[in-house]
Amino acid sequence: MEFWWVNHKQTFDQELSYGFLWSPKTNRDDSRNQFYINMTIIQEGDLVFSYSEGVIKAIGYVTSRGTVSPRPDVFGDVGEQWSRVGWIVKIDWLLLDNPFSPKDHIDRIRNLLPSKYSPIRSSGDGNQGCYLASISSDLAKELLSISENKKSVQDFLDEKEIEKKENDEIDRIRTSDIAATEKQQLIKARRGQGYFRENLKNIETECRLTHVNNHNLLIASHIKPWRNSTDTEKLDGNNGLLLSPHIDKLFDRGYVSFTDDGFILRSNQEVDQVMEKWGLDPNMNIGEFNDDQKKYLEYHRNHIFEAEYLLQM
Repeated sequence: MEFWWVNHKQTFDQELSYGFLWSPKTNRDDSRNQFYINMTIIQEGDLVFSYSEGVIKAIGYVTSRGTVSPRPDVFGDVGEQWSRVGWIVKIDWLLLDNPFSPKDHIDRIRNLLPSKYSPIRSSGDGNQGCYLASISSDLAKELLSISENKKSVQDFLDEKEIEKKENDEIDRIRTSDIAATEKQQLIKARRGQGYFRENLKNIETECRLTHVNNHNLLIASHIKPWRNSTDTEKLDGNNGLLLSPHIDKLFDRGYVSFTDDGFILRSNQEVDQVMEKWGLDPNMNIGEFNDDQKKYLEYHRNHIFEAEYLLQM
C-alpha cells in the first residue's frame, strides 16, 4: 500500500459524492505536472488523505488505477478551466467523524513532509499548485495518530481489503477450467446461497444464540471465510453456521468465536455489553460442534478472532 494526499480545492463535493479523483493530463500550456502524472502511478489498494479548506475530511481507498476520462460533467462551470480529457481514479471514500487541521499539528509533521512536491508548505498552509501528492508511510501513520478516527479508518480498510480478496477470488473462479455450473455454485456460496446453504441446513437448524429458526431471516455464514476456503470448503455445510444478522456481524468480524464445546469467546468487554443489550448471555453455552465443524472453528479462532481476548486469558 502506498499513501497519497489530494488537495481538492473546488471539487471536494463532487469527487466525494461520486467516488473519484480527476485531473487534466497537463498544465494549460501542455507542460508536465507531477501532481497530474501521479494519477497514472497510483494503484488499487492505495490510501488517500482528502484535504479541503485546510482540513483533512476523508480517507479514500483506491479501487482502480488511473484511466483516460472526459472531464466530469458534475464539475459544472468550475471544470471549464481544465481541458476536456484527463485522468480519472475511482475511490471509495470514508468521511471522517472528526476532521482535523494538519496546520494545527505542523510541528509534528513538518519534518515528514516531502522535500519536493509537498501538498502543504512548512508553515502548514496548503500548496495551491498541488493536486495529488505522494507521501511517506511515516507521514501517513502520523496523520492517523493525530486523527481521532483511527478505529473507524482501520475498520474501513479491513472491509476494503476483504472486498478486494473476494473479488480476486471471484476472478480466479471465473477464469478457471471448472464447469460453468460449479463456478456458479462457488460464487453463490460467497453470499450464503446455493449448494452451500442447502448443505448447511442439513447440519444446522437455527441460530444457536437467538434460536430463530426461520431460515429466511438467517445468514448462512462461513466459519472459515469464503475467500480463504478451497473450492471444496466453500460448499461444505460443516464450514458454516446459520446466524441472525447481528450475530453474523460479530462472528464475521472476529469479535466473537466459539470453543469446540460451545462456549462463546468474546474479544473485549464491549462485546459483552452489546450482547447483554440484545438480551443474550455472553456466558451461555450454544452446544457442542461436530468433528468437522471443530476443524473450521480452530481456523476461525486462530486467524479471524480478535487477539485482544486471547491476550487477556
